[in-house]
Parts: sequence; C-alpha cells; structure tokens
Amino acid sequence: MFIRFASLCVFTCMPLAAIAAQSSCFELAETYYENTYCEVKRKTPGATLPAFGDFKKNAPRMQAMLLKRKAEAAGIDLQMPGAAKKKLPLKKSLLDTNVSSPVVNSCELKQTLIACPDGQFVLTGNKRNSKILRTALQSSNRLTLNNYDGDLNDRQEVIAFLTVQYIRYLEKML
Repeated sequence: MFIRFASLCVFTCMPLAAIAAQSSCFELAETYYENTYCEVKRKTPGATLPAFGDFKKNAPRMQAMLLKRKAEAAGIDLQMPGAAKKKLPLKKSLLDTNVSSPVVNSCELKQTLIACPDGQFVLTGNKRNSKILRTALQSSNRLTLNNYDGDLNDRQEVIAFLTVQYIRYLEKML
C-alpha cells in the first residue's frame, strides 16, 4: 500500500517540478540561444538536450548546433550565429524619433531585430543582477513618465504619446 501511495505522489509531483524548472529556466536565460533552449524544453519536455548549466558553458555557435534540430522539430525558427553576428547600430536615439501611428504600425520584427522606417533596434535578453551597474537603482536614475493631458478621443495622438513614453521606458531599462 505504501509503495502505491509513494509512486502516486512521485507521478503527481513530477509535472509540477517540470513546470517549476521551465519557469526558472527563462529566469536564468541571458542570451538568445539560452532563451531558445528554454523554449525548446517548454515545447518538447522530452527533448534530449544537455543540462542548462552545461549548455551555457558552450560557445554561441555550439549552442546553435545543439539546438538546431530540436528547435526545428518544435517548430521554432532558430537564427544561426553567422546571421546574428552582424549587429546593426541604432540610426538615432529612440527619444529623437518623432513617432506617429503609421510609423509604429510599419515596424517589423525579424528574429532579434525590430526594423522601423526611422531606425533599427536590436532586442536585448535578460541580464544577471551581478552585471547591472550599482548606480542603476539610485534616485538620480529614476524613470519619470509624463502625464497625458490631450484629447483621449484622438486615437492617433494617444498612440503617439504612449509610444514615446514606452520608448523612454525601454531606454531606461536598457
């Protein structure tokens, strides 16, 4: 009787442990390939990949090679390092961009790049707390957003205002 109860507990708790492992995986992921690793593990829990710690120790090219077939089988589009090496600089500051609704709607997401008529922006992954500057949380580095005092019925004006505020938020977070 005890063996049945113990095996029932083990089989009941295993899915919970898998869910907890998946959520902590994304919290630990810092790079594109580490995030993709977590996504593959989430979509195909039975995928035979190295442990996350071992995977992190590999160079980006090796990580891509380890993920290539598994990501393909899971239906995840994987960008290989050769294409990812070319980092495009920002054409101008995000705050200098005069944003309007048509511009925002014409932006396109391409893997780790957002391409807009006014500039191209590279997506950034999570960073460990130890890599964040100590001055990041000082009172002199606080984010202040403006209040909207325009006409709430003017949808285009509201979208333009929110877009500028969101861009300020993103710059501060980076």
